[in-house]
Amino acid sequence: MTHKTAMVLVSILMVLATTSLALAADEQLAKDWLEKGNRYYLNGSYDLALESLDRSLEIDSSNARTWNNKGAVLHAMGEYEDALQCYNRSLEIDPDYAQAWTNRGNALTELERFSDALESYNRSLEIKPTSADVWNNKGVAMAALGWNQAALECYDMSLAIDPEYEEAWGNKGLVLKAIGREEEANDAFAKAGENCPACADG
Repeated sequence: MTHKTAMVLVSILMVLATTSLALAADEQLAKDWLEKGNRYYLNGSYDLALESLDRSLEIDSSNARTWNNKGAVLHAMGEYEDALQCYNRSLEIDPDYAQAWTNRGNALTELERFSDALESYNRSLEIKPTSADVWNNKGVAMAALGWNQAALECYDMSLAIDPEYEEAWGNKGLVLKAIGREEEANDAFAKAGENCPACADG
């Protein structure tokens, strides 16, 4: 190897090392903005959360978690169509992201697109079949479509996973009441407790 060749190799290695360090710094900065956005979201500071998550996505637009979390912020703000687009981007990046499928189903439920919501919940359950939340949410979509027996089966699945899940008890009570099974409905409302005041009042 000639001296000139050695110098070229050294230069190449230095460029690669510098590029690697820059990429690592960008990755850490994107992560920092993501975590900052998450903290703002948990504090209810949604505008600041969106700003932080957008800063993260400017650096790394290929992070499925960041797109999902941006969707969650928009969802909390009532911007369901925009939230849905974020969940879609998240799932384009990671089609096996169960939480994004769940959140997509929740946005579709808010938009009263219940059949589409069921498809998302089913995809989520294929990946994570032991989620009491998703079984409960699937039951809500079923009930909205008037499929009361199927909704009850979903609530039962949810409660088999988490027998203390008060929201599922309340939702089950609402369906039981709707089909005239008053005594069973009252039992379900009692188990829903104070976390379902509307159910108990019904």
